[in-house]
Amino acid sequence: MKRILKTALPIIVCVIISYICIHFAKTPYDEMIKPKYSPPSFIFSIAWSIIYIFFYLSLISNTDDKKIYRLYIIVLSTHILWNFTFFLLGYYLVGLIILAIIYFISWIFIFFLSKIKKKYFYMNLFYLIWLLVALYLNIGIFQLQYI
Repeated sequence: MKRILKTALPIIVCVIISYICIHFAKTPYDEMIKPKYSPPSFIFSIAWSIIYIFFYLSLISNTDDKKIYRLYIIVLSTHILWNFTFFLLGYYLVGLIILAIIYFISWIFIFFLSKIKKKYFYMNLFYLIWLLVALYLNIGIFQLQYI
């Protein structure tokens, strides 16, 4: 039970805070000027559900590894920071910088997970690809709003 809580609670907190940031966004996603190849908003909840399920499955048996658990908390915390900065404040350039940091930290996180079991890399590969989509969107939204 402790392991389940230790793994699931950070995801739940991240989802709730991110939802609040998105719900009270300065400019809602559907109203933003977006790049040509932007997914519809419903795709995000599907993608993040898959990502969080894989996070949970990767971490549930590895919560005792302090390095991996710390990286897990850092990744989720930076996601909250990105949602706050990008949606709530509307600071797209700062959001882009935070997203680049998230991508770097996520590679480290998944690298250490994959040292335990190779399948953890493949389970979280979708997450790394999705972060590239997020980077593309963040760059495009920034450019279209300010340049």
